[in-house]
Amino acid sequence: MMNKPIEVKPNQQNIPPYYYEDEISLIDLWLVLVRRKKLLFTIFLLIVVLGLALAFVTPKKYGYSTSIEIGSRVIQDRVQPIESPETLLAKIQESYIPFVQSQYRNQNQSDEKIYGISARVPKGSQLVVLESKGVESVSEIFKDLQQRVVNEVKKIINVLLR
Repeated sequence: MMNKPIEVKPNQQNIPPYYYEDEISLIDLWLVLVRRKKLLFTIFLLIVVLGLALAFVTPKKYGYSTSIEIGSRVIQDRVQPIESPETLLAKIQESYIPFVQSQYRNQNQSDEKIYGISARVPKGSQLVVLESKGVESVSEIFKDLQQRVVNEVKKIINVLLR
């Protein structure tokens, strides 16, 4: 007696028959969502109300910026910048901003908050941009600190021009 192998005939798409039983029906999902519409609407409304409350409670922040244009001079019939933007940027970031911030802290010892100033050089320009972000109530402090940085830049430019 010889055992013959059992021949299994797959269906036309070669998909096992149990695949159809495990399928998720979009209609069933839709029916579940329709049954839970009150819950979904309540959660949506709660998120919107919380978002609006947060928007009204948090103070508005403003951006304060100052642009410093680096001058140029004529040396041997060629126009050259007084100082390269990258060099000036490094001086501002590493020296002038920390100096101005510590000077402000020493003068206003009751105000322990550190007011941030950042500096950047826009691509392909001869500008250095000072930027700060904060609430409107401290706008004068940001303006003062940025003006102090500009004054320090002016001092070094005047030295370089001599």
